[in-house]
Amino acid sequence: MKVLFAAGGSAGHVDPALATADALKELSPGVTIAFMGTKEGIESRLVPSENYPLLTIEKLPFPRQISFSALLWPFRAAANLQRARR
Repeated sequence: MKVLFAAGGSAGHVDPALATADALKELSPGVTIAFMGTKEGIESRLVPSENYPLLTIEKLPFPRQISFSALLWPFRAAANLQRARR
């Protein structure tokens, strides 16, 4: 079984995901576990320190105002999803 955790942004999201991963590994020793997050987030320090691989994607905040950047957001989000699928 392969499991991918998507948790980041704060330790309040990453720590419970790490605890869940540890429990899952204890219950099913053959499980393959990886995490997905950003290079900038706290997950870039916490996940590797617990010996889990971290796959990174681009940080892509949702635009709060109408702008050229906001028009490009759906395309950038689709590109991120495509990279995540690989």
